[in-house]
Amino acid sequence: MIRDPLPRCPERGCRWAVALGTMPHRSTARPSTRGQPAALVTGVGVVVVVLILLAPVVIGPIRLVGSAFARGEGGLAEVIASFPSPALVSAAWAGGVITLIAVALGWAIGRAMARGGWWSAVLLLPPLLPSYLAYAGFNALRGPGTPAGDWLALLAQDGHRWAPVFAGRALAVIALGLWAAPIAGLLVARGLRAMGDVDALARLDGAPWWRRELQLLCACRSSLLASAVLVGVIMLGSAVPLHVAQLQTPAIRAWRLLAEVSPESWWRAWASVTPGALVSLAVAALVVRGVAAWRPAEAGETPRAGAVALLAWRGVALAVLAPTIALGATVRDVEVVRTFWSLHAGALGWSVATAAIAAGGAMVVCLLAAHAASDGGRFLRAGLLMLLALSVWVALLPGVLVGASVAQLGLSEGSGAVLHAAGARFVAFPLLVGLLLALSEEAATRDARRLAAPGSVVGSALTWLL
Repeated sequence: MIRDPLPRCPERGCRWAVALGTMPHRSTARPSTRGQPAALVTGVGVVVVVLILLAPVVIGPIRLVGSAFARGEGGLAEVIASFPSPALVSAAWAGGVITLIAVALGWAIGRAMARGGWWSAVLLLPPLLPSYLAYAGFNALRGPGTPAGDWLALLAQDGHRWAPVFAGRALAVIALGLWAAPIAGLLVARGLRAMGDVDALARLDGAPWWRRELQLLCACRSSLLASAVLVGVIMLGSAVPLHVAQLQTPAIRAWRLLAEVSPESWWRAWASVTPGALVSLAVAALVVRGVAAWRPAEAGETPRAGAVALLAWRGVALAVLAPTIALGATVRDVEVVRTFWSLHAGALGWSVATAAIAAGGAMVVCLLAAHAASDGGRFLRAGLLMLLALSVWVALLPGVLVGASVAQLGLSEGSGAVLHAAGARFVAFPLLVGLLLALSEEAATRDARRLAAPGSVVGSALTWLL
């Protein structure tokens, strides 16, 4: 039997596409596990920097638990007793409602973003702004002297003291749902791009709009579930509007324990967030699994957004534009703004400088991680994925515990401690983007980059930036 020397085309069983030149031959060579020397050095540098940032959050709890065991504390009964049951219940229902709002609006935002275009970046504006912006703006509408504020005051005087508290908590939940919706929208947009022409086929069949929408929801159910889990876990961390609305959460419980007990007993604060920490660990593993299996979405006809896109823009306007206008309407005298700038110019300048340093460091980590993951070989990519799991777990922890760990370990002081804590809390994001950038790079693009700048970190960075 004579074996056919031509490789079989994976599409439509065509064996002659390669010979005719209509399809490029796919290489069957296994990728190298050694990588380039420059990429190996870059990868080791990224690992060392990220481990230095995360060291306090890993070493701190271990030291606290070890010293507690030495004193005869920290038993299983004490750990279970430290779980804040009321806080867990309140955080569960608040997080559930926030997740429902975020996923519902995120579906519309994802539909609009899947079509692409420069304007889709505007839909990501809410998470780039403070999470309490919408809450503060909505609260201004129920302040003293406003119709809503006077009505709530009358209800409280009539014996319904729960009314103002409920209003504040409801506004906090709605505001956080609006803030987190674009995060869910990112995952939905990715799922829609990977579906192919499901909506186009349904249109050819003449299906009504509601049936097409239902088909899209079913086809995108994994992305919707992933977005719901991600938003829910984020709400277990430091959700500022929930704290301002006096809603008991595990993060608030941990904050109180840090203030009430001595530093030697801070293990109780860590024990109080154990359920959330375990959930965050599982989510970190799922994130790494998704990144490891990441492939660029195939080009196809994305579903038309239609009226759903209008809902997305209205949601973003409600999260950003409406609160800004409401807060601006509370300013009665321009002199107040001038006084604020004169009194807090130093603090604002320090905040801008901190943000600039953090942004610059994040850009460097992102590009170095992308270069290491793309040219460093299989083993280095595996190490970066393990580092990503640890950094995602730290990012999902309550921020007060991250800051307390940095302060207690004493690796940095003053301004350095603030930058160290911010780096430990948010280093997962540039690391994640760098890995996705490397995994999304096509083979032809990667080969051209290596030919243009062989082994050059700067050349690779300029290629990705430009």
